Amino acid sequence: MHPSGGRSGTFERKTHAKAALDKVLAEISAGKWHDPDLGSDNFREYADDWLAMRDLKPRAAEHYRRLLDAELLPAFGDRRVDEITVDAVNRWYRQFGAHRPTMRAHAYSLLKSIMRAAVDGRKVDFNPCTIRGGGTAKTAKTVTIATPVQVDTMAANVPERFSAMILLGAWAALRFGELAALRRKDVDLDRAVVHIRRAVVVVDHHQEEGDPKSRAGVREVAFHRGLVDPLRAHLAAYTQPGPTVCCSLAPTAPGCARRLGGMSSTPPGTLPAGKATSTT
Repeated sequence: MHPSGGRSGTFERKTHAKAALDKVLAEISAGKWHDPDLGSDNFREYADDWLAMRDLKPRAAEHYRRLLDAELLPAFGDRRVDEITVDAVNRWYRQFGAHRPTMRAHAYSLLKSIMRAAVDGRKVDFNPCTIRGGGTAKTAKTVTIATPVQVDTMAANVPERFSAMILLGAWAALRFGELAALRRKDVDLDRAVVHIRRAVVVVDHHQEEGDPKSRAGVREVAFHRGLVDPLRAHLAAYTQPGPTVCCSLAPTAPGCARRLGGMSSTPPGTLPAGKATSTT
């Protein structure tokens, strides 16, 4: 046993070896001993393995990969896991700057999760991510709720085939990806209901269809009956027959979600009856 507590090495005297052994045995008995060899993993390799073992949706996996490559690995990639100290994390957090609060919060939360796994795996004794509120960020922008008149104006000034997307997205409070994934069978015009079963996300500059963001995302959403005629007209003009055919409500080019789907709408239930759109 090495004087540092490792597994190999020599001592000048037998009494020194016994003292070291007694110390380690006492720490083991108290549940406080940590094998110094366990934290020798390179952070880059450990983080890559951690990410590979996560069951993530494609969009989340892409986001984590980008955070690792752009923010965490340049700072910690060449260090041993047990060399990432509280001081090192605090310095990195300060140097990150406050001009990107959301990205900083996401990167910090990811680092904290990876180091929590290192604690659970007994690679390190404690998590060095100790900044209170480090994983949260104040919203940098002010959200303005669109009025009914503004929603009508937007719907009237986009290409006609996307007008129904604006109306349904606003009054049913649907995400862009949910609108893009709607099939004919998901739109019940008789009951004025849409069934949200899937969502489209942009991953690595191409679109992929998958489950909604959470279990709660699979749901039935009622919409104002004033939207029935615009939706019926859209389906007749832009959608092929068949229950599984895409409704073609939303653009398919990557980036359109930000250009056309980034508006805020009036919360559900706040629209007076009969005033969903100027078509009622």
